[in-house]
Amino acid sequence: MSTDSTQLTIAPPDPDRPPLAANAFHAARTANTTLTTPFPYVTDECLVPGIALFQGDLGEAGMGHFHHTNSVDETFLCLASKGSAVRTGTLMVGPRSHHVGSFFENERDPENVLLMIIVQRQSAEGVRQHEGLTFHCHKCQNVMLDHEFDVVNYNEIRGPVPGYYAPLETLLKSYEFGQEYNENPEIRKCSECGHEHDLFPMNVWGWTNYHTNYEASEHCRDLLIEATSA
Repeated sequence: MSTDSTQLTIAPPDPDRPPLAANAFHAARTANTTLTTPFPYVTDECLVPGIALFQGDLGEAGMGHFHHTNSVDETFLCLASKGSAVRTGTLMVGPRSHHVGSFFENERDPENVLLMIIVQRQSAEGVRQHEGLTFHCHKCQNVMLDHEFDVVNYNEIRGPVPGYYAPLETLLKSYEFGQEYNENPEIRKCSECGHEHDLFPMNVWGWTNYHTNYEASEHCRDLLIEATSA
């Protein structure tokens, strides 16, 4: 192993991404979605932490579940847990293809709670980053809806806008995924065994909140730019 100290030097931070700090418990208070990002940096090579907070007493629909595939690793740390198989202090790198949901042993117990941080490092510029979201039939595991996408740079799509930071595309695509499933009864009826599924509980995951707030806030930004450039 080399002892050359120059190899151990940490480069100074990118001036466009100054270091920030956040308390996960405080950030969870105002989270409008799962995978709330406490920092605005989500583009090439960024380490992106997402905060996921779930509580019991989820109603008849429960939490729901789906399958997620990611071309980059996801590391998760459970900060607090009650009533879940995921225990407080659990730290692990998950498989790139994994089940998401059904975290509680009893989804009707209002005392159950779970707070996790999921961290992923975005791919380098020019390296493809790919994700997939899938709903399977609860009875026979047939694929009912498969939603795949490449992560894109919203800074390039949006154009040079003062103070703009890209959204976490996973959340916007999750909203599209859930909407397509809920709006199409033919998708929710399994083509193999005929089992008819309930609507996916979008409210539990917060994807609609994130999508709505992103669209509304960027509309407001455009209005301000228009008003100040007249």
